Amino acid sequence: MRIIIKASTQNDYKVPPPRKTKARILFFLFLLCLKKMQNILL
Repeated sequence: MRIIIKASTQNDYKVPPPRKTKARILFFLFLLCLKKMQNILL
């Protein structure tokens, strides 16, 4: 377990900030799409 945690933290440090912000934006858009789909289904 400790090895996995160390590896994940190292990967997080290696990833540059712009990629994280892009991922957050994509995730936000994905949530918006899910909300729209729910409205259509309801």
